[in-house]
Amino acid sequence: MVTASWTMGDVAWDPNDSRGWRYSLGGRPVEVAWSFVDRLCGRNEVDVSLLCTRRSLPTWNRFFKEEWQAKDWIQKALATSTTVRHPAAGMAYVMLVVTHPDQTEAFTIEKETQVSAQVVSLLYDQEIHDWRVHSVGGMAPPADVGLVAFPRTDERGPFSGH
Repeated sequence: MVTASWTMGDVAWDPNDSRGWRYSLGGRPVEVAWSFVDRLCGRNEVDVSLLCTRRSLPTWNRFFKEEWQAKDWIQKALATSTTVRHPAAGMAYVMLVVTHPDQTEAFTIEKETQVSAQVVSLLYDQEIHDWRVHSVGGMAPPADVGLVAFPRTDERGPFSGH
């Protein structure tokens, strides 16, 4: 469970309230997120300008120049969820679940399960027709990047427990 909420107009945006979100399976958001995580772990040396949003690029360039340590990310032993969550049009969350370093085989989470995760927030770039990483850590609220969240519905997404 994410322990935060943000206010968007007169409605509080709660990352635990997935009513109205859209879902997809795998695809380009997962590929971009995983390429970026490989960069964080030192498994590739891809130019981050090819993976990040223009808005976040200065922050990521500074991070890789001044703070980055591959061992900090390798120790997290991240496993990618193939369920992509879309809280707004043009926005995607890819969850990277923290696992045990000895976990080498695929596993399935079949019901609501509390896990520790890093969330890769991605934005769709209309100019290049591709997804780009905006942030890693907690979920970036849609309003923080100028987007409007999908309207809430009575239906909740998978794994919501409701």
